[in-house]
Amino acid sequence: MNEQQTNTEIDTAVQEPKKTQNVFKNKNFILLFLGTLVTNVGAMFYSFAISFYILDLTGNNALIQGIYLAFCGIIYVLMSPFGGVLADRWKKAKIIFMSDYIRGAFIGLSAVATFFIMKAGNVTLQVILLFAIGFVSNIISAIFDPAAASLLPLIVESDRIQQANSYFQILRNLQSVLGILLAGILYSLVPIHILFTIIAACYLVSGFSEMFIRHEYTPPVEKTTLKTMVADFKDGIKYLKTQKAIVSMLFLLLFINFFFAPFYSNGMPYFIKLYVANQNYLFKDFLQPEMWSSIFSTAFSIGSIVMGAILSVKAMSKKCGRSLKIGTILIAVVLIVVVALFYILVERGVNFNLYLILLAVGMLVIGVIVSFIDVPILSVMMVKIDRQYQAKVFSLLSIGSQGLIPIALFLGGLILNNLGLGALYLFCALGFVIIMIITATNKSIEEF
Repeated sequence: MNEQQTNTEIDTAVQEPKKTQNVFKNKNFILLFLGTLVTNVGAMFYSFAISFYILDLTGNNALIQGIYLAFCGIIYVLMSPFGGVLADRWKKAKIIFMSDYIRGAFIGLSAVATFFIMKAGNVTLQVILLFAIGFVSNIISAIFDPAAASLLPLIVESDRIQQANSYFQILRNLQSVLGILLAGILYSLVPIHILFTIIAACYLVSGFSEMFIRHEYTPPVEKTTLKTMVADFKDGIKYLKTQKAIVSMLFLLLFINFFFAPFYSNGMPYFIKLYVANQNYLFKDFLQPEMWSSIFSTAFSIGSIVMGAILSVKAMSKKCGRSLKIGTILIAVVLIVVVALFYILVERGVNFNLYLILLAVGMLVIGVIVSFIDVPILSVMMVKIDRQYQAKVFSLLSIGSQGLIPIALFLGGLILNNLGLGALYLFCALGFVIIMIITATNKSIEEF
């Protein structure tokens, strides 16, 4: 016990965040920021490549793509409770860099396996390997994410949390502007095993940066066993039950993700492969069809960057419920417009290229709204949730907000396969109309 107390005192003396005007004067924040930068590049390349590679392998079979996305989501949700408990028991920085090292090594080995399987021409084995990569990657992500989310309050002072989250939002989306474009180019030019090798290198470099992060850490009194992990998880649930406003918000986020995930993850690759690729699309002489997916993602990212920059210099609000209400209504309106334009301009053959331009504008607007929702919510939670429960609560929030995504992605694949893209868009838009009504009438949301 004395040894634990001594370790904590030393760490606190060295690592307690100092009062700074900007978080970039904080060495630990810089290391986390740089590590996240490289990690995100790898994750971005991976998610882009997988979405198109599965469609290429299976002859544009949207159902198999939906099953893959649902499978990965289920693994993530099932493992999130363990990730939250471990993040509250183990040293968070160590979890982060070890996770990146493991991901890098595994995807590097997968690159080698992919090369030999491609030479053999066995499509079934290639699909199985992709499911194996998804299985391992999502287990690691479920452990990595709660640790990363709960680390930030330990290295950044509370009145700089929104600034830090805004910079991370800008980083993620600035990378999307450049990274998705680069991913599209790389996917068009290099074999998939080379792209996997680049992704593996990104994770390994990120892990090296994160090794040097220092923060306060007190080893648990009890050993980490299955029994103590279950007890910790139950404590997290009990704590969350006392936070009624968070629970109400959680249910709304659950259904927001349920209806937005198929629109983006199922619908976008399908639209590119079956619509853009078969049209005389804008800039066809210069751009591969997949590059239009990059353009849509870039538009989304630019919108998020603009709002993130605004929030980075804005004083942090004590409540975020109003942001969620306004944002939900705005997303619903944008999706309704996108669906209406799809039926008018694309299905009726009025002007396909005009739809491409307007869809890019719609994604830009959605990017602004998402940052307007995400940054205040995450910042308020980091300040209000007790530190001893943060990682567990963040993992529970991941389960709650993403628990239905696997089902949504599977349904998205079914709808695409049987009814087409228009039906999927209509399903997502009507879902957001229902969410908009529920959000507007929910008074408890404004309490948070």
